[in-house]
Amino acid sequence: MKTNRIFVMLTICLLSVLAITGIFKPHLVAAQSKAQTLFSNKCSSFVTGTYLTTIFDANGQFASRGVITLTPDGNFFVIDSNQGGVKEAFNPFGDTQGAYTCTGNQDISATGINFGFSGPYGANDIARSDIRATFHRLTQAVKGTITVRSFALNANPLEEKGSVVGTFPFTGQRVKANS
Repeated sequence: MKTNRIFVMLTICLLSVLAITGIFKPHLVAAQSKAQTLFSNKCSSFVTGTYLTTIFDANGQFASRGVITLTPDGNFFVIDSNQGGVKEAFNPFGDTQGAYTCTGNQDISATGINFGFSGPYGANDIARSDIRATFHRLTQAVKGTITVRSFALNANPLEEKGSVVGTFPFTGQRVKANS
């Protein structure tokens, strides 16, 4: 009887330790493993970071500068020097936010959304940016294209085609901290 009580007590203690330390959480482990497999086997470990970009128009002429940040969990954020709008061209617009996935060892595909503000060149709208980019491990440079589509504010830019505003090539370099 005394042996059974000791065995029960030790079992309870062991289960308590496992639960407290997180070892005994199979649903959490499975979710983390799936997310880690998705990104660790791909390029995200070396593309994660912030890049200063130069965006060109369809004729290869300078259009704007931007900053693209890619997070380890597949999110991305973009700011652009033309967000204040361009006279006689387009109204101001907000930051772009979205998600990316690795499509190869050094390539990503991303989709981001931003809002255009009302002004002399039209009403509020939604824009979707579809980005394809290739990263170079040694130089830590990036190059790719951004295709921008415009949608009415009440449209669903994730399911509809929208109107293509343009496709813009870009190049960029990883931003590094000074030591």
